[in-house]
Amino acid sequence: MRGGSVVAVLFIVFSLTGVSVGVHADVDSTDAFQTLDSKVQSVKKSVLDLGRDIADLEEKLLYPQSSKITVYFSFQVDSVFYLESIKLYLDDRLVANMLYTPIEIDALRQGALEKLYLGSLSAGLHELSIIYNGKDHKGRMIEDGTRFTFDKTEQAKVVEFVITDQGRGKSGPVFMAKEQ
Repeated sequence: MRGGSVVAVLFIVFSLTGVSVGVHADVDSTDAFQTLDSKVQSVKKSVLDLGRDIADLEEKLLYPQSSKITVYFSFQVDSVFYLESIKLYLDDRLVANMLYTPIEIDALRQGALEKLYLGSLSAGLHELSIIYNGKDHKGRMIEDGTRFTFDKTEQAKVVEFVITDQGRGKSGPVFMAKEQ
């Protein structure tokens, strides 16, 4: 922020909270600081709440329920598999390309659910394709994926892709798609 912008923001914050910027000799500076700090924290919370409300409103306006599609990803692999990346295609168009750090992989292993894509889509038949890259316990590269064809209606569509090692045995993890 530029100096003028900082002064303008502080002026607005002080104006909204009714904080006086004058110094009085008879006011204990500790009490004044605590009062100012609590008012600043209150304004900060209000600004954060407003930002969250604006983000929710933006999502509702940009992605109405009649055209909304959301794609999530989760990771349920017990065997030793090191996920490196995921590519998500919607109707043969790349819509998400994710590279994962060890910290992100740990979060996914602990049950995190990642939003890969949020967008608008017309009603009708569509196809999601997802491809993952990773390494097995011996360091060999594994690349696999799946395609999921679905009929988008006038209702919001939610799809979750899960990497799991169930059903494949020793040959490595597999993707499964779940509609919600």
